[in-house]
Amino acid sequence: MNTGYGSFLTKIIKFNEDLLLKYSISNYGNFRIEKEITFYKNIIINNIQFPMPKIYNNTNNSNNSNNSFYIEYLKDYITCEEYLKNNKNNQNNIINIINNNLIKLHEKSKIVSLDVFEEDLKLETYKKIHSRINEIQSIIDKYSFIESVNNFKILDIHSIVNFIERYVDNFINSYKSTDNNYVYYPVHGDIQLNNILINSQNLDIKFIDPRGFFGNTMFYGMKEYDYAKLYFGLGGYSYFDIKNVTTLDISDNNINIDIDDNKHKEYDYDDINITNIFIICIWLGNAHCFKTNENKLIESYFYALYIASKFIKLNYIQI
Repeated sequence: MNTGYGSFLTKIIKFNEDLLLKYSISNYGNFRIEKEITFYKNIIINNIQFPMPKIYNNTNNSNNSNNSFYIEYLKDYITCEEYLKNNKNNQNNIINIINNNLIKLHEKSKIVSLDVFEEDLKLETYKKIHSRINEIQSIIDKYSFIESVNNFKILDIHSIVNFIERYVDNFINSYKSTDNNYVYYPVHGDIQLNNILINSQNLDIKFIDPRGFFGNTMFYGMKEYDYAKLYFGLGGYSYFDIKNVTTLDISDNNINIDIDDNKHKEYDYDDINITNIFIICIWLGNAHCFKTNENKLIESYFYALYIASKFIKLNYIQI
């Protein structure tokens, strides 16, 4: 049973031996269900060879809204997170399978204006961080005394976000000086290991729970965002998403967060690129997802500062 962030937005129940019913339990869940249905339909309409479970319209929905649908019950599949816990030696093979399917997803493309690209990228990076942190600032303030994570000195959130803003603005300006448009690709948008199902016998995989948008653009976006979500999951989030955080391990000004020992893959801190920037931004915006669970919110927030601080310090960025 899903106990991660998604369980606060939608629910899934077994309808019969072949079908599950997925439905919204919140206003934002309605939005996510609508975008998920749109993603599935666009994959079919555009004949993209991207492995997904079959979906069916909820014909019993009397108010004719898009807040639920039926989905194929893949009874012989488990999440990749669960599979890799017991099959770590096969990790590289699984990542290759995932990447090969992402290549198929990203074969189709769409030209967008640089104005659309600029606004979408800002929305998925520092604008999202600002809005989400503002919503949980009162909780974060209670832990403002924390200065290190796992005994690693962290940078403050303002310095980190300023660094991200400068990088993103420079990234956008580099395109403004060369062209008048930008190429987008279909994006799943939430490819972490709990959203990839695998048959452990034949290693067939299916992608579920698509986010299906990037900024204000539906279905299309920067393909680097999909890879960032994959490595965000491999870097600890897929474990953290289902982790039960009942207490905080705080001593003086340090908080210990047990995610490192459960990682499938270390981050590559050796390169400053947009994919790594996305990973940091996704972590920084993640705490907001757990605003009904203070302990999990705080672990997510300070782990994000830890990831960002290691990345920036390793690359000798002056901030």
